[in-house]
Amino acid sequence: MKPEDIHQAFANALIAQDLEALANLYTEDAVFHPGHNKAPVQGRRQITKELEVFIPVAATMKPVDRTIIEKGNMALIKLVWKMTTEQGEEKQFNALEVLQKTGDAWQYAIDNPYGV
Repeated sequence: MKPEDIHQAFANALIAQDLEALANLYTEDAVFHPGHNKAPVQGRRQITKELEVFIPVAATMKPVDRTIIEKGNMALIKLVWKMTTEQGEEKQFNALEVLQKTGDAWQYAIDNPYGV
């Protein structure tokens, strides 16, 4: 698995509306920033609560542009991604992410999907 593979894994879990698969993309002590005017949350349990809002939206997510800097078991990603709702509404976001390699898989250690 390469660091950029995490985005397809996220998209697949989102399409499948699989909250557990989404949550497992994060380390146990990961930090997630849920958006403007919200405080970051820490830990997979809290992150799972924040990810619940994605499940009923029935949206697709697609990377538009990304830069990846990898060092050992860490990767820094600057990502431009687009979300398209079932109704065809498109939104684009700038994300900053830190991934950590655990075994053969990469997981989010820090996820700032809206770049706030």
